[in-house]
Amino acid sequence: MLLDVYRQRIEKGNPENLWSEAGLKSLTPLARQQGKDAYLFDLLTRGAISKPESVATIFGVETKIPPKELHPVHPDPEVHTQNGLHAALAVDRTLREAGYSFQSNGSALDFGAGAGRVVRFLAPAYPNIDWHACDVVENLVAWGEQHLSAIRFSLNPVYPPSQYKTDQFDTIFAVSVFSHLTEEHALLWLKELHRILKPGGYLLITVLGKYNVDLRRDPEKLGGKHGMNDVDFDKVANDLEQHGFVYVDACKRSRILHPILADPPYGAAFMLPKWIEMNDLNGRYEITLFKERALSAQDGIVLRKRA
Repeated sequence: MLLDVYRQRIEKGNPENLWSEAGLKSLTPLARQQGKDAYLFDLLTRGAISKPESVATIFGVETKIPPKELHPVHPDPEVHTQNGLHAALAVDRTLREAGYSFQSNGSALDFGAGAGRVVRFLAPAYPNIDWHACDVVENLVAWGEQHLSAIRFSLNPVYPPSQYKTDQFDTIFAVSVFSHLTEEHALLWLKELHRILKPGGYLLITVLGKYNVDLRRDPEKLGGKHGMNDVDFDKVANDLEQHGFVYVDACKRSRILHPILADPPYGAAFMLPKWIEMNDLNGRYEITLFKERALSAQDGIVLRKRA
């Protein structure tokens, strides 16, 4: 597992001692969620930022963080890195459960990577992988290219095709990408990702599902409806059960911050695995794993390209 790789880089394997030496005083709530790995999680994020010359060097992680105007959702460096590591752990864990391990050689793509918030923790742990990342927002890609040299960043078009070769990647993961695309746009990209994935390769997407709908019925659970105050979530739940996919016009703030996301609309998309089967995508992919709440309030769907 990802944290096991990083633990092996600590002399005597005791992250709590190194955590104290880094001057950290109390664990964050997200670190506490990691149980026995709480101190290691905190070290890789807060510790690496506060003591880059020692902690970051031991682990081999990058400490530079995108400026807040590029990442307004997580402008605080500690929050940015902790959410990134939390997502990286979910990617590593979910793909392992589906049958893929980054410990093997190969090539991987972080699709919709932004400035590399997630892949920045995977690449140092698994240097045997040929790491790629792409996004549609030019400023984010430019920052990643400049500061995360172990990863090959590329600017991705809003619509397919991508710049990648057919059968190029052993695995592709898309964290909180398909949770925002319209149905038509999602279909286009699932077909394109099938093209660039090797036969037998794995694709992980995180999506909004039934659990997320239930959460949004009670705004207090999510700290508000996030721009969806007028949405009838009982209707969303019914439509989702019938069609397997529901798109809601939301995320207007993100479209203002990054205007390229306005075409096509960047909203909230709810998806069930059966939608993949209903759209004949099971001829291209085998659904190898469906995991509710694989990443916080998002579900994980792992697809394997049929040989």
